[in-house]
Amino acid sequence: MITWGTAAAALAAPLVFLLPGWALLSLLLPPERLDRRPDAASWPILAAGLTLALAPVGLLFLYLVGLKVGTGGALAALALSASVILWRRGPVWWTRRPQPSRGATC
Repeated sequence: MITWGTAAAALAAPLVFLLPGWALLSLLLPPERLDRRPDAASWPILAAGLTLALAPVGLLFLYLVGLKVGTGGALAALALSASVILWRRGPVWWTRRPQPSRGATC
């Protein structure tokens, strides 16, 4: 039987696994360099791989420093990741690209 907690965890899992890596990719690969960017299919795979690789290292570092990360810290990290993504990728998503005319040849 699926409870509300299970449903919420299933809906939140993509955010937890994709947002931090996607934010890091957005910082590492600036939007103005579109010729060297990965294609759209590999972007979520790279983001999930970065998150799964760097999150345990970051949590270990915080543990060694003596900081405890709870629910508030995890939600703050997700909010920070979402804001970085919107800051870096927002202008690319919201600007309108000019459409080539139908009669023009290149």
